[in-house]
Amino acid sequence: MATNPFKEIELKKIPVHKVVGFVALMAVLVAVGWSLGSLRAGGSDGAGAGVSPGSPDMGVAGSRAAAEEPAPTDGGRQVVGDEKSIAISAASVIRNGDVAVKGSDIVKMRGQALSIVRAVGGTIDREETVASPKGGVSFSTLVVRVPSASFDKTMDQLSKIGRFVHASNSSEDVTTQVLDINARVRVQAASVARIERLLGRAKSLRDIVALEAEVSRRQAELDSLRSQQKWLADQTSMSTITVSMERTTAKTSTNPFVSGLRQGWDALVASFGTLIKVVGALVPWLILIVPLGFAVAAWRRRTSRTG
Repeated sequence: MATNPFKEIELKKIPVHKVVGFVALMAVLVAVGWSLGSLRAGGSDGAGAGVSPGSPDMGVAGSRAAAEEPAPTDGGRQVVGDEKSIAISAASVIRNGDVAVKGSDIVKMRGQALSIVRAVGGTIDREETVASPKGGVSFSTLVVRVPSASFDKTMDQLSKIGRFVHASNSSEDVTTQVLDINARVRVQAASVARIERLLGRAKSLRDIVALEAEVSRRQAELDSLRSQQKWLADQTSMSTITVSMERTTAKTSTNPFVSGLRQGWDALVASFGTLIKVVGALVPWLILIVPLGFAVAAWRRRTSRTG
């Protein structure tokens, strides 16, 4: 006769308090898992809820909208991923320079300066030219803009168009300002987009008016920031160089005889010029006095004959 194997196993009784503890622990774990799932679902559902502009939760709703909004654009190009943080490979520097030269032919030096600037893709920003009393150009100043990468090369070439007098340059590192203004532009653009989305969901007239005013204010701030951004981009990409060209005067001789001869000749020329001026001033009077003298002489001859 077969024997029941279970009869050979000695069953041990499990205490009741251990069973109750195990059941309670499992219940706690299930409750915690359910709570975490509810929180995740609620967070995703609540992000899209619309909030009126006057609501105290507008700041929370705004932050959620900012998290969901599409990446800002830069000139129609979507900025995503790592492009949201500006990466500048080289420092942003504003460079300015001054070059002064002298020469006998200002027109020729000016032409050489223009050729140098145009060869590197530069432009003429301002120009001032002064003529001497004796004729010709005595002084000329050019303010040019050249690519920053060609600044040193252009400075060196401009200093060789005439007799070198002096040169100077200055640099200002604005990398921090460029990073700051670019970040502020992105944040402000996202802010304007967020308010515009709220405006599209607004229902009441009060909310529409308030949101339109807020859009106008933030858009004005964004335009101001973009103007600063454009100015910094222009100043860091193009450097300014002022070129001063002065005509040299003729050298005077140190020989006393030659110097005295030149002074005597100059005095003679000056005296002759003065004489010419005097004659020129007397000619109108002579035209009037000579005919009158002839008339008086003729009248005297007639009166003497009759007498």
